[in-house]
Amino acid sequence: MKKVFIFFISILTIFLFVGCVEKEDPFEKAYNELSIEGDLNSVVENLELPKAVLGYQVSWQSSNTKVVTELGYVFRQEVDINLTLYAYITDGVKTRSKEFKITVIHKEKDSNGEDNQDEALMAEAIASISLPPEVVSDLDLATSYQEVVISWQSDNEDVITNQGVVTRGSTDKTVTLTATFTYKTLEEIKTYQVKVLKEEYVPDDYAGYYEAASGKTGRELKLALHSIISGHTTYSYSSLRTYLRETDEDPNNPDNMILMYTGVSYPKNGSTKAWNREHTWPKSHGGFGNSPSAGTDMHHLRPTVVNVNSDRGNLDFDEGGVKVESALGYGEGSSFCYRVTGVSFEPRDEVKGDIARMMFYMATRYDGGDGCSTDLELNDKVGNGSTPYLGKLSTLLKWHEQDPVDDFERKRNDVIYSYQENRNPFVDHPEFVYSIWGTKDNLKPLFKSNSDYSFIYTLLKPIYYIEEGEKDEKII
Repeated sequence: MKKVFIFFISILTIFLFVGCVEKEDPFEKAYNELSIEGDLNSVVENLELPKAVLGYQVSWQSSNTKVVTELGYVFRQEVDINLTLYAYITDGVKTRSKEFKITVIHKEKDSNGEDNQDEALMAEAIASISLPPEVVSDLDLATSYQEVVISWQSDNEDVITNQGVVTRGSTDKTVTLTATFTYKTLEEIKTYQVKVLKEEYVPDDYAGYYEAASGKTGRELKLALHSIISGHTTYSYSSLRTYLRETDEDPNNPDNMILMYTGVSYPKNGSTKAWNREHTWPKSHGGFGNSPSAGTDMHHLRPTVVNVNSDRGNLDFDEGGVKVESALGYGEGSSFCYRVTGVSFEPRDEVKGDIARMMFYMATRYDGGDGCSTDLELNDKVGNGSTPYLGKLSTLLKWHEQDPVDDFERKRNDVIYSYQENRNPFVDHPEFVYSIWGTKDNLKPLFKSNSDYSFIYTLLKPIYYIEEGEKDEKII
């Protein structure tokens, strides 16, 4: 029993001893380990100055940068030189310094009597160049470092010139810059990759434009938006070829325009037989033809490849089917269009949200008043034929969510506004869509005042909705 007691006492003593041992502060440990390798009393080569110790950042200062730089490059002189290197280690809150006394041994001559410092100077020149990985403005490309000459070559001068001038586009671009360092008979080549970030489009200031819709939701919001965007300036159908070249201009090539369904960048001055003006809300779904306002409203008129426009016809929008071939092919990196013959048309992924918001615009802008004799409405079905309905609403809501508004769409809205003097509210305020139509999984009841109904019927039955899975409207 006595032995057992002594054993427990021993174990307890060990635990108490371990618990009393003070743990070393990791920052203090890093400070203690901070050092410079080599004989500091007889320096003849470049020094390796640590930039971090145990994860703590270290910076350096030299009392004589002509002899030892803050990067550790050594330039030997005619006589031995004594100097001090100061190290600063930080944990982000506190900083401690440490001094290292250095003696740089005098330089020697080679057999030809030339200084043996050329390579060190080249190394210093190369180390002096540091380019940011991403830029949005011009670069300051150094052309010399002391006596070292630096020349630059860009692999894409449309984005970054050899002088460092940056031109931003609609997409991020990575450019390789090659620097050639020349000093006496020495030459070194280094490459640097720089990403030029895309230019963020700043929409026009339309403050106050939607003031009349403030605080409204559902039916009241739709009616308020209709009042705001109605009565716009109209243009002839023939003039639209000119305007669409501007509204759908290729952001990467101002001489071209983007053909909507295929993403093809097509020359503005190219053959007009290759592209035409697509009514994304088909003319037959309302009988408005090519006449103002609905028939020439730029908010839903888009340039497209002729045969793809023909394949779309007046089909409702939905997903599935067989790939639609294009006489001009598809744009680089673009997805494809699909069609279920006589039933539905699916555009490429990149413009699904754009198309959805154009359809929301049309169903809000035209209610049987000016520019269109019938009330255009969205329903949740396909195969609408030549009625003033267009579907499929739940699919359009899905696309609106999956393909959000981008800079191309914002700029297009601004350009149209400069001509028609009305905007697409669902580009400026995507959230309006959910307030009026709900979501793809929860459609809201819709207000309808179609002139096709009799006066009494309109008064008694102003609201209709579509139940998911049903083929016909339910009147309530």
